[in-house]
Amino acid sequence: MNPPFIAIPAALVVVAWFAPTASERKTAIAFILLMVVGVGAGVTARGQMSAMFLNLAAGKLESRPAIGTEPGCTKVDLDNSVAIRRQLYTDAFRLLPDAGPFGIGLDQFSARACVKGIPPHNAFLQAALEFGWPAGAALVLLVITAAGRRSFAMAPLSREHVFAIAALLYVVMLAMVHGRISRETTLFLLLGYAAELRASAGSMMRAWLLRPL
Repeated sequence: MNPPFIAIPAALVVVAWFAPTASERKTAIAFILLMVVGVGAGVTARGQMSAMFLNLAAGKLESRPAIGTEPGCTKVDLDNSVAIRRQLYTDAFRLLPDAGPFGIGLDQFSARACVKGIPPHNAFLQAALEFGWPAGAALVLLVITAAGRRSFAMAPLSREHVFAIAALLYVVMLAMVHGRISRETTLFLLLGYAAELRASAGSMMRAWLLRPL
């Protein structure tokens, strides 16, 4: 399944959970149901293609050797995105001990992996590999802090916080399956936006408490 079809409903679940009004919650739930029905209809209508992708994921179809692999690398079917990603993660965790505190260098994973020219498709793992373990840990900590306890506490009172949490969840989920650290502009913009909201949470809370009843 295409990752956005998972990330979008996940973000909408956040909206449905924290939406300030019942009508907004109902709207979010309606969109979630529409997506579920749409995806189900698409899978049913293209049953043969769905079966082919399931076979690819299970490794039941014949594999072909990948182009540009290192000596000793296993065969990878370049038409099977699941097999490619499996090999990328295998290579990433193989190289991770060598990254150390300073990393192996920007975009160097693509040069040292078995399948050449393809990043690890995980911005957090790539940060740890290419910039060092502290950089990877710092990026994870930034996301956790941005979507921390204060943001969740403010979400039922502020649509901005709901948007920030939902949008950050969507972008982070995509960054974990499609991410490339040099192109994660949206992720860093949302981290900055969430940080600004956290800084202004106190004034927003006071304004909510002093609102006219």
